[in-house]
Amino acid sequence: MINTENPWKGMPTNSKRLFPTKIINNVYISTIIKNYVFSIFLETEDFSLSSNLKINGILFKKNKNEIHIVLTDNSNWQLFHYLGIDLIKSIDKHFPSDIELVRQLEYRAFQWQELLKKKYSADMPLTLQIGLFSEIATIIESIKIGYNPERILQAWTGPDKAKQDFNFDNILLELKSYSLEKGPLVTITSEYQLYSPEKPLYLCCYALTFSEIGNTIKQQSNFVLSRFSDISLKSEFIKKLFEYGYDYFNPDQKLISFIIESILNYKISENFPKITPTDLTDGLSDVRYKINISKCSSFLINKIPDYYVIN
Repeated sequence: MINTENPWKGMPTNSKRLFPTKIINNVYISTIIKNYVFSIFLETEDFSLSSNLKINGILFKKNKNEIHIVLTDNSNWQLFHYLGIDLIKSIDKHFPSDIELVRQLEYRAFQWQELLKKKYSADMPLTLQIGLFSEIATIIESIKIGYNPERILQAWTGPDKAKQDFNFDNILLELKSYSLEKGPLVTITSEYQLYSPEKPLYLCCYALTFSEIGNTIKQQSNFVLSRFSDISLKSEFIKKLFEYGYDYFNPDQKLISFIIESILNYKISENFPKITPTDLTDGLSDVRYKINISKCSSFLINKIPDYYVIN
């Protein structure tokens, strides 16, 4: 679990403390009776909050010109902390009016509502763990090299179910993982995964083994979070984990430990074995196939080109 200090700890009942923001003013961490709260003070009372906004254990309340985001069970403060920070970040910008600020807050809150409505199984599917493991491993490697953490998160599109897993400034990167026990076969789940008419596209393949001395996605996530000094980056990363299908705060999820045995990189050129939209006749779609990467050695490269200027 990430070692983040509880910002409400030690606060007297019915007290508040200014929350640091860049653009908007009058945002507070507060306590109302015994509940932990994010409080936003607006200049107008002429707004309403949607009655459809219902996140389990979190209430959105209006009191005159105030919005209070209230945690009903303080034991869940860590998720609430990151959720609240993400909500505040989404409105910490210039808006033509407070009404539009409220609409943006609701929009972001509804995104969280949909994420947290999902049922995250204690038995997270192995394929999901393997996929997330390789994507976080790429984030870790990028951080170690020295790339800007915020830009790495912006480029990480895997949780958004985009065509490729990373959309960097100058290249696209698709990741695949496979078990050494099953052999060097990777599954391509769309005719668009290895197709990019606009940017150079690279395929990065992780060979993994299951081992008790390896790392889980929880351990990987902890490392990434420990390297983010900006709390808003931590919030964004947590949100992306939920979007991917991983409930970081669920201690009961059964997670598997992996060791990375090798990483192979390929340049996706015109002759690389693949199926793309240009290969299909009208009416064909949703292509799924496997590639034996042991037969693709002529397309191997030593390393992925620099994504963008470091920092």
